[in-house]
Amino acid sequence: MFRNPFVFILPSALVLLLALVLVWPPPLQRAEAWLRYRITGFVPPPIVVGRNDRLFLGNHPGNPPGSLIADVCGTRVGAADIANSAALIQPILAAGKATGLPFKFLIVPTAPRIYPEDLPAGTPCTDPAADRLVAALNNPAVDYPVGFMQTLKLRFDVLPRHHFHWAGEGPLRVAEQVSDLMGLDRITNIPLRPDNRSSDLNGFDPGLGVHDRIGTPNLRAVGVEQCDSTRCRPPLPPSLVQFSRTGPQRILVIADSFGDEIAGDFTEYAGAVWLLQMNVALSEPPGLIAPLLHGFHPDAIVVVYHDAGALALDAGSQASLALAASLITDAALPRRSASP
Repeated sequence: MFRNPFVFILPSALVLLLALVLVWPPPLQRAEAWLRYRITGFVPPPIVVGRNDRLFLGNHPGNPPGSLIADVCGTRVGAADIANSAALIQPILAAGKATGLPFKFLIVPTAPRIYPEDLPAGTPCTDPAADRLVAALNNPAVDYPVGFMQTLKLRFDVLPRHHFHWAGEGPLRVAEQVSDLMGLDRITNIPLRPDNRSSDLNGFDPGLGVHDRIGTPNLRAVGVEQCDSTRCRPPLPPSLVQFSRTGPQRILVIADSFGDEIAGDFTEYAGAVWLLQMNVALSEPPGLIAPLLHGFHPDAIVVVYHDAGALALDAGSQASLALAASLITDAALPRRSASP
């Protein structure tokens, strides 16, 4: 007697599918995320799908959906918030001035400010909060390179389309601009190498699998060596990364995580660059970094925060700015004595 093979095949397939779901959920979740985005264009929060193939980080974990974009674009930021943010940054500017060294506080505009045309339809960005903050600070030590980055975006993606954090050629060109503003002499030119960089947003939706084809500064090509807590002997504190090459000048870069990749680019102007990662330093024991900074004696200091970080609308950002001010003082005192 003839039997329909699907009577046996279909239940077996269902059992196999159930086994896959129970035994191997991560691979299936990754496959679902990859297919979902490419078929439907949907990605769950905190990622926001914009226009022109651009992805935005809508909010930091624990905050309301879309709140990060709203903060950058100023729709949730009032005059009192701007005044509080300026008051938190003033000690950094005062500490930088007191060192007597070339000093810049770099506020990096993020994608909603530089690419408002890529925001989802109906998302206004007509009164950016950092623009108001920079106007309130009114200090020549503050560099907010909106116009420069808007010019750069005509040549390349100054902020990669599928990244939140800064990467690629953009940080290099801004590092050059900042160094020139501080009057530093360039000692080399860092070439770019092609890089198919996996997006930092992939971690929010495992399996999303998006990449950006960018030009990454090739530090090794100009003899730069990088040293951190995993590769240095004796080991460094986790918050400290060192870049070194043959050449004069020492630059200290104090940055939130958005600006980590710009630090090595300053080796175009210095033989030694130290990066202090503020998001890591906040969790380290007090006083761990200060003794090392006392022995570094930088010739210039650059503080780097992205626009939302400089606005300091949350307790973590506020603590970060306060710590940055004290680290500037630690780095500059005592100053290096002159040679006899």
